[in-house]
Amino acid sequence: MPFVADSLASGKFVRSDASFSFPYGYKHGTILPITEEDYERIKNQDWSDHGYQ
Repeated sequence: MPFVADSLASGKFVRSDASFSFPYGYKHGTILPITEEDYERIKNQDWSDHGYQ
């Protein structure tokens, strides 16, 4: 069952069955494809304010 959060730091996750549809067989550790745009956005994010360097 999928959960979403506006912020990982908030620790507030809401079940969101209506927002997601996983193909049959997807489980923990499944790799989901992302777009080049998503990759660049994640790669260029300043994570230092979240305790990452």
